[in-house]
Amino acid sequence: MNLDEIKAVTDENGKKYEIEKLLGEGGQGAVFEARGGKQAIKLIRGRSPVLRDQLRTKLQEVRRLPIEDLPIAKPLQMLAKPHVGYVMELYTGMQPLSKLIFPGKKKNPLEFYIQNGGLKRRLELLAKVAGTLSKMHSKSLIYGDPSP
Repeated sequence: MNLDEIKAVTDENGKKYEIEKLLGEGGQGAVFEARGGKQAIKLIRGRSPVLRDQLRTKLQEVRRLPIEDLPIAKPLQMLAKPHVGYVMELYTGMQPLSKLIFPGKKKNPLEFYIQNGGLKRRLELLAKVAGTLSKMHSKSLIYGDPSP
């Protein structure tokens, strides 16, 4: 199933979400903004029916974890078959940490660094990430794939 061709998805309760635009993509799948801008849709790639069912089961297990107080994306609603994924709250004004990494020769390194908050902002963000990971570990949870 090509994720780029999906125009709408339905959740487990029958609510339909129209796909507005791609927000990000990785090895596991893609995240899209739903029309209305308040939710995001995580669509997970799964090649075989068995793998898709295993992923769906794992996502349902994540929904039952004690993560309400953690500042992380949480599955609010599971997607109905044939899709594997979930609906989550869309946080506005966010950007990936990878945007703080120098983009190369196109910009002046000092200007880029200052325009993006300098050392203080970077250290504050990393401290928040470390704090969240620490809270997860205190709940006997492990985040296995952190990425910028």
